[in-house]
Amino acid sequence: MPQEVVYHSRFGHGVVKKTRYNGFELYVEFENGHCGWIRRDKLERVEESVPRRSAKSARPLFKDRQFNCRRMIEAFRLGIVPYDCIEDFTFGRDREAETLIRWLKGSDSNALVLNGDYGVGKTHLLQWAYSYAFQNGFAVAIVGVEPADAPFHKPKQLYNRLVRSFSYHSKTHGRSGFRSFMKEVQDRGGLKDHRYFKYLFQYLGYLGGIGYDEILWEWIEGSESAIRPPVDILNFYNALPGLYPYTTAVNIYCYLLSGIGWASRHVLGLRGTLLIFDEAESVDNEYSARQAEMGRNTLRALVRLAQDRPELAGRPDGAGLKCCLVGSSRGTPFSYRQPSSLKILFAFAPTKALDQIEDLKKVPKIDLKPLSKDALREVFYRIGEIYAEAYNLKKKSVSMGDAFDRLLAERDGGTRFFVKGCVESLDLCRLTEGKGLS
Repeated sequence: MPQEVVYHSRFGHGVVKKTRYNGFELYVEFENGHCGWIRRDKLERVEESVPRRSAKSARPLFKDRQFNCRRMIEAFRLGIVPYDCIEDFTFGRDREAETLIRWLKGSDSNALVLNGDYGVGKTHLLQWAYSYAFQNGFAVAIVGVEPADAPFHKPKQLYNRLVRSFSYHSKTHGRSGFRSFMKEVQDRGGLKDHRYFKYLFQYLGYLGGIGYDEILWEWIEGSESAIRPPVDILNFYNALPGLYPYTTAVNIYCYLLSGIGWASRHVLGLRGTLLIFDEAESVDNEYSARQAEMGRNTLRALVRLAQDRPELAGRPDGAGLKCCLVGSSRGTPFSYRQPSSLKILFAFAPTKALDQIEDLKKVPKIDLKPLSKDALREVFYRIGEIYAEAYNLKKKSVSMGDAFDRLLAERDGGTRFFVKGCVESLDLCRLTEGKGLS
């Protein structure tokens, strides 16, 4: 019987291996290596009688270089830079980059704060740090601390977002994610005494069938709000310790993260794990008093975890932090082993938390200032070069004239708005032959 081939807008083409809930969800193995349960209404069925053209046989609409330039210009319209172009499009940040490199290589402090106004380029520099760390032997993960989705007072959501963005370079498979990381750790006999990961290693493949393994992965990744998977007919999942969604459960997720950091260095031989928290100023959003208190508690715990504070390796109620003491979490310390080999980088816009949280006061800081005029000029003319190539224009056909000076004079906002303004100015030059600037 031929296998059903489907298409997903994010993961591409794949083959259906099994179904559940009367066909409501399909377990799909995609061509890019991703596997998982997907709702049927999120998939399109592919008729195998119509052969799909391979990428090699398709006639490209643009030359590769021109397409890449066009892709960059469309990103610039939003004030951002494509992730894979970060290193080639970073200007005027040599001092900050050198500080980040020294921090990654050093051992004096494992926590660092990047401080700067909105739009000044913090996220861009974080992405640069992510890329540099990955290329230089670190496992890396990044999360945007969003009040509605992953705030500090919901440590389980933070952990889940970090796991989803987790990346490292495998000597066998190249760039890989969290699941490949854990399988390599298992193959090398690591984390056998870890309070949570040992159950993952023990039960993967135990019941047979990928469906059960997927449920285990979703549990350890914190993908579900339930503390453990629903009870099955064998009561199999009752043995799993609970991953609680409580605001106090930060000891559980610090313990999990410290296990990942320790294994990255001491089992797989990486240089450690870099965790990046963007928009950390959201800790001061208008939450309830309880949520605000627990958000700051999570922030303190992360700073102390990076610092390998010895009290985090003991009983959780003796660490000087709020913690979860329910069920299996009762004896779970904040730290698995020390040193945890974690580096933690926070990005803050100006906020009172930097002055009010004692743990943050002691953390080294990079104060990110607006780019200089010379750096902005370099950005502008580089965008002009990319723009000309993207639209296949001769340089003399795009009269930039006094575009830069006009743009600089009318600049209102940070680097992000300047980059957007550059593209809009060049659009006017191209479409009106320079008359649109007057």
